[in-house]
Amino acid sequence: MVGSLFMTSADIDKATVKAQIPLRKLQREARPFYLSVMDDPVMKKMADEGKAQVFTTDVALAVIMAAPRSVASWDIVVQRSGAALFLDVREGSSVFDNIVNETAQEAPEDDKDAGSNMNSMTQLNMEASYINYCYTQQCIDKNEAPEAMQQEGKNGKGLLDAWRNRPKDQEVPHGKAFRYRRFEVDDDNEVHMVVRCEVDAAFEGKDGKKAFVTIKALNEFDPAVSGVNWRQKLDSQRAAVLANELKNNRNKLARWTCQAIIAGVDYLKMGYVSRAHAKDNVRHFVLGTQLMRPADFANQIELKTENMWGIAKAVVQKLFTLQTDNECKFLLLKDPNHPKVNVYKVPADSFDYEEQEEETGEVMDDDDDSDLE
Repeated sequence: MVGSLFMTSADIDKATVKAQIPLRKLQREARPFYLSVMDDPVMKKMADEGKAQVFTTDVALAVIMAAPRSVASWDIVVQRSGAALFLDVREGSSVFDNIVNETAQEAPEDDKDAGSNMNSMTQLNMEASYINYCYTQQCIDKNEAPEAMQQEGKNGKGLLDAWRNRPKDQEVPHGKAFRYRRFEVDDDNEVHMVVRCEVDAAFEGKDGKKAFVTIKALNEFDPAVSGVNWRQKLDSQRAAVLANELKNNRNKLARWTCQAIIAGVDYLKMGYVSRAHAKDNVRHFVLGTQLMRPADFANQIELKTENMWGIAKAVVQKLFTLQTDNECKFLLLKDPNHPKVNVYKVPADSFDYEEQEEETGEVMDDDDDSDLE
């Protein structure tokens, strides 16, 4: 593990509907931390040492694992370098958005007034992403300096040295830690995957051991649209609220759970944040928090771990069969109109924004024009 972690604050846990806590608004980071898999010095070191054949992040892998629950379009960039595959999310991709009510019967849409309509898809997604950022920061205790994390395992020092050699412009924000985990992908123990996972915070358990936490926030924007009023139901019927959120945000909840399981954190901490009023998208209040074991929550939302890894295995196997040059790229693109993922071969310099500036690579079908259903 690299980076540093703050301990969690217990103050936010006191929030209830009757004792709601204002969500503290923070200045949004102009450029959130982003480090592509191909530029990650730890990934490069492990690839050079032959530690794995597939390298990715928890965000990209969770998108693939939760793909059957997705409705909105998304894409993952796949780069083949020698015998290794690198799966990544493009900087600024919509994958990083917290899509609101994606799986609802009447999902939000953008119209000609999307920029001024606070309940348009674009505005709701921006609001939800900002709420998640603010809630995560409010859940940690900044009165004490964050603790530097150390990479676990016998090769920990070498990986830490590699991490310190990353590009100087890739400074990790205080309180952000990354955990590199290695998984077996196939049954023959021949294909392994290294995943860079994000960890949000830590706390000391009753047994004195340190526990790691992933922090997320659900948000309520209009009870008339969502179908359940949190201020009426959350304290007394939380299961009903969560069931309704699962219906409306099935994919988002699955992705969060996949990320927590992949990262191997001990707990998933989820906040319930609501607008001060349905017509006020500026002021928000925390109405409650919930701390869950990722595996328990996965069972609750009917997300099977074996299915998660089965999907990942199938995608990786498919990518390894594609005809390729030594250095080339592919694009996994979720069809916006159908429940399928298309595989496209793209020029090797596609999405290299620093080199291309405003140029965009032309997308071409790969040789077998394949779909992943």
